[in-house]
Amino acid sequence: SYRTDDEIQGVSWQWNGHLIATQCKDKILRVIDPRTSDAALQCNSHQGIKDSKVVWMSDGQRILTTGFGSVSVKYTKI
Repeated sequence: SYRTDDEIQGVSWQWNGHLIATQCKDKILRVIDPRTSDAALQCNSHQGIKDSKVVWMSDGQRILTTGFGSVSVKYTKI
């Protein structure tokens, strides 16, 4: 099982069930392989203090995130 010390704000399963995308309060987007419990990818995400959301795009290859920047402006990233 994958463990994080931070609060998960958003989670989305890839349509085929191979990967899980998570957005955490630490402002990191993680793509997790549930078969190995490893973070297959990690990158910085939205830097605001409000919750961020994550969802896999229909092609199963891209992730859409929404959140706020450091000056409370709403952003969407693919």
